[in-house]
Amino acid sequence: MIDKTFQNTYNSESYNVDAIALKKDRQAPSLHGRIELQTYRFEFGNEGKIYSISFDGRISDAEIHNILEIMHSQSYADCPEAVWTYLEQNKLECSDFKTGISVARHKDIMSTADILLKSCSCDIIDKQIGGTDNYYAVMDYQRQIDECCCEGCYYAVKRTAIKNVYNYHIIGQTFTSGKNDDIQNGYFAIRASDGNQGIHNISELSGELLLPPFGCIDLVAILMDVDNLSTAEQIKNTAVK
Repeated sequence: MIDKTFQNTYNSESYNVDAIALKKDRQAPSLHGRIELQTYRFEFGNEGKIYSISFDGRISDAEIHNILEIMHSQSYADCPEAVWTYLEQNKLECSDFKTGISVARHKDIMSTADILLKSCSCDIIDKQIGGTDNYYAVMDYQRQIDECCCEGCYYAVKRTAIKNVYNYHIIGQTFTSGKNDDIQNGYFAIRASDGNQGIHNISELSGELLLPPFGCIDLVAILMDVDNLSTAEQIKNTAVK
């Protein structure tokens, strides 16, 4: 039986990221070859709002893919109810299902993006994104700083746990853009980890923007294939519609 708890919280001033240290020695039970009981968290942000879903369960890679397909086909606001319906209809083992919504402050989002794209420390990134075993997130954010300047970021993040080894895949871009796109400057990176040994860049670009500051950027498509994307060209072809 699935335990469902909806917690919709709206914070107009800040985005409170869970600051729980990740316990890499955590022992999860394995029952006769079954998937380990783990924690899962999904966060998806757009237009300054961050929607979240978290639960405990035994979820296969195929089922994760189906959940991301739901995020791909639904508005972010409708995803929590749609994911709950999927878990319930497929009778997946799950408990402590919670959802939330918050509004991020500009400096918090940009600080998070900067850490995700530049820090080599797993521990620092863990503190930023929280202490869940499996974490999936996308962020599409822009803010007009003044009449002549826009600042924002895109990112897709996947962290998974397999037998106490945590793997990270991060793709994102921070940027500033002038009025009429006459001045653009950005930083783009594709990043991954080698087990628990730290995070390194697979590819990076500085200066001219890879992804446009406005338009339809398909970040969920990036997240769904984040393990296999390793070049800037692949990211652009996947994300820009």
